[in-house]
Amino acid sequence: MWFSGLPGRRNQVDRFRRLPHGFGADEVVYVSLLAFGAVLWASSSQPLSIALLAGGALVSIWSPVGAFWACCAAIPFVYHPIDIGSVSVTLLELGLMAAIGGIGGRIVIERTRFSYNAWIDPGTIRWVWLGAFGLLVAGALAIAFQPGDGHVRESIRTYRWVILEGIAAFAAARYALAKRGGERIVVALAAPAFGVSLWAIAELLWRRSGFEADGVVRATGSYMHPNNLALYLLRVVVLLGGAAALARPERIPRHWIAGTALTGLALAAALSRGALIGAIAGMLVIGWYARRRSVVLAAAGAVIVLPAAFLLFAEQRFLGGETSGIGGTRLKIWKAAIEMIRDYPISGIGLDQFLYQHNPRYIEPSAWSERYISHPHNLILDSWLSLGLPGLLLLVGAIIALARQMIGISRDWPLVQWWPAAAAASLTAGLMHALVDNGYFLPDLAVMTWILIALTLGPVCSSRPDIPGLR
Repeated sequence: MWFSGLPGRRNQVDRFRRLPHGFGADEVVYVSLLAFGAVLWASSSQPLSIALLAGGALVSIWSPVGAFWACCAAIPFVYHPIDIGSVSVTLLELGLMAAIGGIGGRIVIERTRFSYNAWIDPGTIRWVWLGAFGLLVAGALAIAFQPGDGHVRESIRTYRWVILEGIAAFAAARYALAKRGGERIVVALAAPAFGVSLWAIAELLWRRSGFEADGVVRATGSYMHPNNLALYLLRVVVLLGGAAALARPERIPRHWIAGTALTGLALAAALSRGALIGAIAGMLVIGWYARRRSVVLAAAGAVIVLPAAFLLFAEQRFLGGETSGIGGTRLKIWKAAIEMIRDYPISGIGLDQFLYQHNPRYIEPSAWSERYISHPHNLILDSWLSLGLPGLLLLVGAIIALARQMIGISRDWPLVQWWPAAAAASLTAGLMHALVDNGYFLPDLAVMTWILIALTLGPVCSSRPDIPGLR
């Protein structure tokens, strides 16, 4: 754990929390919260909802790790909120509150002493927490100095979704790493992705997807738009691909290969050109880490095969039509975003304000069909506009930190743990995709980004021998 206490008491607590036959409290709480979430989503009874929320909070104290795993399951369903009275929330938000509350509850129940070293002491962790603090401040300043006051509510909501909840996910992920390791977190991220992948594939097989563009039908799964599905699945595909290539080089890890194939097929069904760029970048990073001829050749082959397959099966989509190509949409959106930056170079326009600035003031007449675009489709422009100049500086710092961490992981050869390298590849894939689409300022992407950052940092460890549970 992150906290030190009496060894005898800790052993008694661990025996209490471990059930027979290897099925422990973490798994029980995970399944319980999934069931609670399903009932909350299906029920309209306010008393029942309140009872389930209270029950979820209590069981999360039994196992915050299980509560965090349940958060991972809720990520692809952030656009399906539930109403409790007059309040609309997502299952992801409820899960994060339960996980953080559960961690606090464990501190109180076990009467343990908070370990400063386990949270802050490692040098890399200090920089991450400094970046998190900078993000909190930059977001607050962006709201305070936002041009106009007509849509402050949207900014505050986005601040909660992509900043507060993202940092909360990082804290919960570090706790889960200390308790059960990184592989369990990867499984927790993969499990819902499998369900969403089957959903997306079924849409195409039964022609149930209502989204058609450039002469092809594109899968959406649990999302409203195929691009959102691709943004989510890309990170999981590369993470699982890293597991398949790096986890156990002495034998073929069939379960990771199967998972990569399933999610990769669903990602292909979304027909996203940005995801294609990200997938290639992620696989090249995996090949760099693997240092095995077979993996390097497979990654190099993907650079040729994947674009060729895309072109063969969806030529019009690959080349882009008049309203979907780089020249047709992206360049005009980027031009409008640059005009906004010229007008507001220091403060930006605020969180979730692109739609309200772009439509009435900056849109080109020839791009009128894209008047409902809510972001500039580029992470650099989005960071600058959403958080002002501090946002741009934070993004540059994050990219430098990721590069340094990737180099540090590559020096640890052979890899003691595979998930830091796989998570780094996944972050790289998302970053490349974000050059032509969204990259962070959505609730699911923000939470996944912070979880991947936690995985990239590797196992939670401490030089202090009196902190049980830390490795």
